[in-house]
Amino acid sequence: MKKVLSILFFLLCFGCATQQAVVIEQPKEVSTDTFAPYEYTSDDSADLLADGDKKLIHDALLSYLRATQKSDGHTAAQFLSSDSHQHFEAIASKVQTAPQKEMMTFGSSDRMLILMIRDGIPLEVIRHTKPSDFFARIVAAGIMKREAMDAIQLSTITGNSQEARVAVTAGGTPVPVFFSMLKEPNGWRVNYRQIRDLGDKLLEQVAKQRDMRLIDVEMQSLQNALGHPIDPKHWNPPQ
Repeated sequence: MKKVLSILFFLLCFGCATQQAVVIEQPKEVSTDTFAPYEYTSDDSADLLADGDKKLIHDALLSYLRATQKSDGHTAAQFLSSDSHQHFEAIASKVQTAPQKEMMTFGSSDRMLILMIRDGIPLEVIRHTKPSDFFARIVAAGIMKREAMDAIQLSTITGNSQEARVAVTAGGTPVPVFFSMLKEPNGWRVNYRQIRDLGDKLLEQVAKQRDMRLIDVEMQSLQNALGHPIDPKHWNPPQ
């Protein structure tokens, strides 16, 4: 479960959420060798993707991962789906306005992301960032952690001409997380909303397995990712 949480939090852009933080002395550039080279095969009868699309998906996702690891927000934003951009624009507003009572109505992933943004980005920077640029600002600020990067490899790609899933392994072992990709006019793009929904479900499972409150699992995971507890003031709009 530690490995699953670590990889899950990378997919959700929260970084490493294992019980002990992973320390990397020098960030490594993502290469095709870091993840799996393009050699995907699948015997899934539901796989309707052409090999050409699988290659395009691989290249788009790899570009997104490389940019995220380098904190290159401008490039990473180019590989995020339009629906995902709309979601981050909504998050930009919630970061500035949502009080604790409202935040408790959000899913775990959105609630944790808002707390991390309030913890990691100065208020003036938030206020002077256009909603359309908010995702890129998050990446550039280092909110998108890199510690879990070297733990994952891309595995099989399955789907159809409009949407696909890229399975993930860790040390050759399949884990129940995946990248969701959507076909858009400008190419294949990362579908954050589906990754977020998956994260919410897995966090609920962890809470049940550990017989813990969901909010306690969230706070423990955030503390492990950040290296310190969330300041209570971050539960309300920054002043």
